[in-house]
Amino acid sequence: MIHGNYGSHRWFNKVKNIEGFKVYTPDLPNFGYSDWMKEIQIDTYAEYIKKFIDLLGLNKVVLVGHSLGGAVAMSIAFRYPEKVEKLILVDSPSLKGLKTPEENYYVLNLLKNNRTLLKNSLKAMVPSSKDRKLLNNLTNDALLMNPKCFTENARALENYNYEEISKNCTAEVLFILGEKDTLITKNMANEVVQSTNGKLEIIPDVGHSVIIEEPKAFIDIFKSFT
Repeated sequence: MIHGNYGSHRWFNKVKNIEGFKVYTPDLPNFGYSDWMKEIQIDTYAEYIKKFIDLLGLNKVVLVGHSLGGAVAMSIAFRYPEKVEKLILVDSPSLKGLKTPEENYYVLNLLKNNRTLLKNSLKAMVPSSKDRKLLNNLTNDALLMNPKCFTENARALENYNYEEISKNCTAEVLFILGEKDTLITKNMANEVVQSTNGKLEIIPDVGHSVIIEEPKAFIDIFKSFT
């Protein structure tokens, strides 16, 4: 399971205990308790996870990617199709990346030094969650991120295009979209689904993060798909 921007392994705490599965939730480089690195690109993050999978001696994994982690998961599934049996994308960007309006970069840069602003931004990603303790912990983890990433991860999300290599995908693909997600649109989801012959499941009354907002629903969908 691969977390999103400003994230850490903690985003999967409510969905990582699934009977019959061994679940791994690493912190990507530049995030959480992992080391920082200079190159901030989606494919570079993907190489890190691919090496992690190799070190564990795994093949044909079920790969779950949330938000930015969905882009990382697509990079792995499309470039190393032999490694991925099933791909679950949770509110993932499109095959053509995710454009952040240039005027928003000023605010993104403020987040690294303003805990309240950062916390409110994360709260907007989990609009139906009432777990205040978890939100505080997610905010603390977000502050561990490489300061450069507060803007450069958004740049990285603009700078990939998987339209062509998506044809390499051999995994079964499921895209889970929160009905109230204000970041990822149904058109973005359908673009991925149509290119990979996947399935789309829309979760009502949920925003950008079903894994936190409705963890039981996610686990039920996961079990049904796998």
